[in-house]
Amino acid sequence: MLKKGKFKLLSYLIEEYLIFYKSQSKNEKLIAFAIIEIKTFSSLLSTLKEFLKKQLITYFAFQLNAYEKNNKEVILSFEDPKKEQILKIFNIIQQKIQEHKIHHQFLSNEVLENRFLSILLEEKNSSVSILNNSNSLFITNKKEEKLLDFYKLNLNLVETKNSFIINFLNLINSFRRKGYLFFNFTLGSGNEIKITCCFVDLREFHENKFELKKAVNDFFNIKLLEQEVMKIKNIFNCLWRLGITDSVVTLNNSENLFLNDVNNINSDFIQFTHLFEEKLLKNDIKFLKLSNNLFFIDQRFVFLILKKLDSDFIYRIIENYHSKYYIYISILHESDYNQLLGIKSITQIEKIKILHPNEIQNLNYKVFKN
Repeated sequence: MLKKGKFKLLSYLIEEYLIFYKSQSKNEKLIAFAIIEIKTFSSLLSTLKEFLKKQLITYFAFQLNAYEKNNKEVILSFEDPKKEQILKIFNIIQQKIQEHKIHHQFLSNEVLENRFLSILLEEKNSSVSILNNSNSLFITNKKEEKLLDFYKLNLNLVETKNSFIINFLNLINSFRRKGYLFFNFTLGSGNEIKITCCFVDLREFHENKFELKKAVNDFFNIKLLEQEVMKIKNIFNCLWRLGITDSVVTLNNSENLFLNDVNNINSDFIQFTHLFEEKLLKNDIKFLKLSNNLFFIDQRFVFLILKKLDSDFIYRIIENYHSKYYIYISILHESDYNQLLGIKSITQIEKIKILHPNEIQNLNYKVFKN
């Protein structure tokens, strides 16, 4: 973890692929950051673990833009008294990543600066002002006035981790929220990698506050989100993607979070759900696509499409929505579909219909309009 020191928020130096901060205290030290754009976190995770355990980097973070969830970024943090040593280590890391021949891009110069600041500012401005406003941060300059609300995520309560990030971001999008989700990875005792997670909700100053915590927690039926008050003196925790929470999980128990990126979803599954969505549109049926496989239709129906049986997720959907909605469930894999039919605690509930995938192709979509 970073050692304490005095730094100025917007006092940094950019040298191509790196942003450097220099401590203002007597014990001078340098902290530097690099940002990599990638398609999937899973493609780089094992390499980053190696860098962290060898202490080539101080920590790394995964970041997703909730409004543009296909944009995935890795933030690398370096610390050393000598700039030459940071540059040397960065060159080693850059070369090793290039050897893996995965799709990636190291951001540089102005693009690097804008992306680094984006979690707080749209662009650097010397007149920027940051104030506490109730439980939010109020940021203002010549071009913008906005509020930031900070939430920690209790990942230890998440049971179905392999689809969590996709479902969380789609839920945030369905609420028309903008913000950033980021995960911080640090090396703990016994060479164990620890993860904390934070969501930063962005809103215009005159915009009414949306009850995000209640909406998210009600959907997942767990106390997933907790709002944290960000003090101005701790603003670096956000800008440097250090995190804001003491709610920690280990990578060993949570690696599945990052092994099911949006881009890794089976193409047949995507094609199937896309066809279903097209038929809804063709029949002028109003619906909300909450995730790649969960549809809310005409405020009366929930339609869940699964590739394989996930009974825990099905039970959670039933618990949350059965009192208000008819629920349709379809599973693409034949054996899993047959297995679901044998779960009487699901099939014998009223207002639940289990469909074979072939039935969806011939479904009378008018049923959703009556």
